Amino acid sequence: MNQKPFEEIAKRLRGERVMLIGGAGFIGHNFSLKLAENGVEVMVVDNLMVNSLIDNVYIVRKEVQRQMYQNFLLDRFEMMRNAGVQLRNSDARILLDLTRAFEDFQPTKVVHLSAISSAVIARQNPGLCFDLQLVT
Repeated sequence: MNQKPFEEIAKRLRGERVMLIGGAGFIGHNFSLKLAENGVEVMVVDNLMVNSLIDNVYIVRKEVQRQMYQNFLLDRFEMMRNAGVQLRNSDARILLDLTRAFEDFQPTKVVHLSAISSAVIARQNPGLCFDLQLVT
């Protein structure tokens, strides 16, 4: 067994349908791309609360920062689309949204990635942190 750990995992997941809950962030989108590259059908379910194009328009920041972040997000979503990764803008805290995603995609595996990536922000809003990381 000389394969790298991810290659072994990818080999086992070929032909599977993997749903990534909260998968539009840094780890999730890279994971989804790698899975798709290895023959795994992938759906990302994310409320896009952090990676929000709308918030990017309304958050007060310099125009150059706004444009760079917008391009960054669009590039991320385009890479996922081009790789065949499905993206579902749904909130996993809402059971109806999640149920519909499960019914439509019928995953064979689910990976939970929903979280607040910043400990500082999580500490400022522990209720939201609990909702995103545990309720979902």
